[in-house]
Amino acid sequence: MKHLAIEQLRSFVLVADCESFTTAADLLGTTQSAISLRVRKLEQTMERRLLARTPRAVSLTPEGARFLASARQVLEAHDRAVATFDAGTQTTTLRAAIGDHAAGALLESAFGRLSQVFPELLLEVSVGLSAEMQARYDAGKADFAVVRMDISRRQGIPLYRDQLVWCARSPDVWRSSAALPLLALPGSCTVRLAAERALDGSNTAWRLAFTGGSVTALQSAASAGLGVAAIGQSQVPADCVILNRSHGLPDLPASRITLLTRLSNPLRGAIAAAFAADASDRRRE
Repeated sequence: MKHLAIEQLRSFVLVADCESFTTAADLLGTTQSAISLRVRKLEQTMERRLLARTPRAVSLTPEGARFLASARQVLEAHDRAVATFDAGTQTTTLRAAIGDHAAGALLESAFGRLSQVFPELLLEVSVGLSAEMQARYDAGKADFAVVRMDISRRQGIPLYRDQLVWCARSPDVWRSSAALPLLALPGSCTVRLAAERALDGSNTAWRLAFTGGSVTALQSAASAGLGVAAIGQSQVPADCVILNRSHGLPDLPASRITLLTRLSNPLRGAIAAAFAADASDRRRE
């Protein structure tokens, strides 16, 4: 009978979710070589190659994709059992600052995962523009923040990449001969600023057609055919299509969802795993 080591499973799941050995090492407070060794030992135990590695990317093999859900269930059961005695009856309150464009759509499922592992955890949650949520964290008003950052920035722990894209109900919403009807959050939104820079840089005429208070509002406006939204690829509504250069629109910058926190493990790893896992599941749908 095969015996699975918990830290090998944890390393494999984090690498799979974050698509990075480096990020998994940062979250677990160890080295990239240690993570690589744990995954290799797990693969030897399972007698299967679970991850495909290239100099630029890490991805699941078909065997790894089949194994991931079971590995996650084992980890969640293990962490719940440990938390029963680690947490006792003591309640811990954490202040969370969540960028709506970063992880607003993941709140229910991510916090559900956290509560399974730490049932005594209380969360005080603020949701808003990523820049505002980062400022809240920097000012010491939040214990952790999950925000969207330009891919060139090196601050925080990168959870996963989420390419910004243009989306609309159909390409017919905009003809290149007219000003593009832009759907956006308020003016200080970093995604909106990136969209405006891309449009101005390509000499694409545009007009503000809708200003929403949340990403959910932008999704509804896009689905209603009110215009074109710049949004994370994982957040594109099912009834919308992605527009690109073939439709006359410029490329948008790559971005990543980043965890900012001074918390130590196991909370830091559990928070990262909760958001990265749900985003990973969405990317594979």
